[in-house]
Amino acid sequence: MTIDAQQGPSAFDERPLLSNQNLVNGIESQTVGVHRRPSSNSASSVPFLPSSSLNIVESVVGAITNWISNNRQGQDYSQTSVYTSLLNLIPRTEMSVLGFDHEPSATLLCPECLYTFNAHRKICSPVTLRRIRANYLPNESEVYLFKEWVEDTKRDFARYDAEIGRLRSILKKLEGERAYLQRYADEYRTLLSPIRRLPPEVLTNIATLYCQDQPSVLKKTGVTPPLTIAQTCAVWRALAFNTPSLWSSFHVELGPMSLGSLQLLSTYLKLSGDHPLSVTLVCGRGSNWDDVFLQTLLEHTRRWKHLILHHADLIQNLPSPPDLPILESLELSSQLLRASPIFKSMPWLRTLILDDVEFEDLEEGYFPFTQLTSVTLRRLQMGSALRVLNRCPSLREAVISCRRNFSWSPTVEYNPPIDLRRLTSLTVINELISDFFQNITTPALSSLTIATPAPPHNNMDAWPQEVFVAFLRRSLCPLKRLSLLRVELSDTDLLAILDFTPCLTHLSVMESRADDLPATITNQFLRQLTFPKVFHPSRRPPLPRLELVDFVVHQSEIDYGLVVDLLESRSSEVAKREGYSIVRDVSVRQGNLDKLEFPFIRQDVIPKVEVPLAPIIDRITNRVFALGGSVVTPMFSFVRLLVPGLF
Repeated sequence: MTIDAQQGPSAFDERPLLSNQNLVNGIESQTVGVHRRPSSNSASSVPFLPSSSLNIVESVVGAITNWISNNRQGQDYSQTSVYTSLLNLIPRTEMSVLGFDHEPSATLLCPECLYTFNAHRKICSPVTLRRIRANYLPNESEVYLFKEWVEDTKRDFARYDAEIGRLRSILKKLEGERAYLQRYADEYRTLLSPIRRLPPEVLTNIATLYCQDQPSVLKKTGVTPPLTIAQTCAVWRALAFNTPSLWSSFHVELGPMSLGSLQLLSTYLKLSGDHPLSVTLVCGRGSNWDDVFLQTLLEHTRRWKHLILHHADLIQNLPSPPDLPILESLELSSQLLRASPIFKSMPWLRTLILDDVEFEDLEEGYFPFTQLTSVTLRRLQMGSALRVLNRCPSLREAVISCRRNFSWSPTVEYNPPIDLRRLTSLTVINELISDFFQNITTPALSSLTIATPAPPHNNMDAWPQEVFVAFLRRSLCPLKRLSLLRVELSDTDLLAILDFTPCLTHLSVMESRADDLPATITNQFLRQLTFPKVFHPSRRPPLPRLELVDFVVHQSEIDYGLVVDLLESRSSEVAKREGYSIVRDVSVRQGNLDKLEFPFIRQDVIPKVEVPLAPIIDRITNRVFALGGSVVTPMFSFVRLLVPGLF
């Protein structure tokens, strides 16, 4: 700013005039944080400025002094006092020009005692950044000034570091006290936890169920379910260590393994105590009969209760057969089954599972077939499957799933058919249904499931209606549950089958038909199951004991009102008087399932609905409510009709 002294008072006519003291006070109030260079010639300090700044000061002081002398005669406005005040102001101006600003700053650290930390806040301005980027070179006086500012900043750093260190020590102490208080609260909260009220027996059952769903694979890496429980807390650790059943089921792979895996196996065998063992044994490449893992397991063969052997041909070549006095279940997979002394030491074997197994011979006495009550045969040739069944007179349950790429051998035929007089449950998953049912008789069969492989293929045989009806007529079995899954048969064929199953209580049908084949579940089929309003002895509907119906059908023209008629007719007084049971549960689903619904197959595919259910439900709701029933309709799933008060 420049002021021309010749302009006179006209330039400031509208501004209030200041006294000398007010001017000095106003100027000095702006000199906070000024750095002064000590003078060797005077006891007082004078602001140190570059020569350019001194020239500005002299010009400004002269102009202001002339103006004051012309406008306020008689007052003390000496040039010396004005000059001194401006000198105190110039360092702040100079620092602003050079890119620094000093502002007093106070941080309140304690609101109780009002303890504050005072420091000057130094702000970098855009001017400084522009000079840095422009490679600005300060002159000699500026270099001295900048060095003094840097030294002053170092002193500020020391003050900040000391205060920060003091506050950090206080913060660390407070955090430690808070952590101690948190632990104090957590301990008492633990004492109030509802789980502490559960008896140990309940906790043991929970732990057992958890370990059953997740097999223990004994490897060096990973934590097995029992170890997870043991690492929870002291109570659960004691529970795990005192529950032998948690450590009695494990999976071992023979071959090159680490010492840690062997130690883990030893821990399982020790903590399982005398509890029967469920062992899954997989023979890898390079394994032999003197494998350290196998030798460790063979020391506990008297406790083997359930055994699964994968690729375990070497088990049959042991120098001395192991003693298996309590073995009840044996599963053999991917190997050649031949006569071996090991199979003679299984007096309690009842369940046998064979998966992709080939037989070298089946001589009598080399395998305890006669004592088996449950057999599952997967990926076997049909001839081998029938030979196994023929040697199992005590069989009660069987699951047969033969390989589709093997055709029936004409040299294997049983006449008379194999008599499975104790068999009560049979599941057949095979396209060679005709070859199977013409060779067996099951007079005690109560549950039958027939399924074709999914997805079906073009080489599948047609449904052998005559062979199957001959099987039912020959067996005269008291069949109570019948499931036909992906079986291509017409509604008339199904009605003919039902004439030979008067004891049937559960009927399940999953359609799998091509467009050129008739449907299985039709309106005519539903009408045949419906009890007539006017009863005549010659028109008795089939299945008088029917209680549950489960249909999975493709897009069709089924009238769901007929399903309600079926419910209503079989709950009438006339039907009850004639000995007909009430149909308690009816499930009708429209869609296409990609997987079979078996207990041993995951049911994770929801039917894709092809017909909107809302209009159907609207039509039948009132009729169902009139029966006192209810309609449950999970979205995109099925229509389900229930008769209340019967469960």
